[in-house]
Amino acid sequence: MNKIKITFTITWCIGHLVEPLEPEGYDERYKRWSYEDLPIIPDVWRYRVRPETKKQYDIVAGLLNDRRFSEVLDGLAIRGNDAQNDQDSVRESVNAWISGLGYF
Repeated sequence: MNKIKITFTITWCIGHLVEPLEPEGYDERYKRWSYEDLPIIPDVWRYRVRPETKKQYDIVAGLLNDRRFSEVLDGLAIRGNDAQNDQDSVRESVNAWISGLGYF
């Protein structure tokens, strides 16, 4: 009988690991916006890594870019106290950032 060795690496995302840029991140004129500027809706949403979560972001990004891993299992199904839409937002934000779509 052949044995199959399976190895898992487990990590986590912190809510707000990355976050959307503030309006001035798109255009300096929005640093002091007026009602005439509203709504401010960018063509492409961009994100930034929060300084207080950068260490965990670097861990997650390193694992997602590590070619030793062939699959990523989404552990966000374990909800805790967070709402599902918050978890979807975290997943989408991290995926966009890691893939370079939201690079700032």
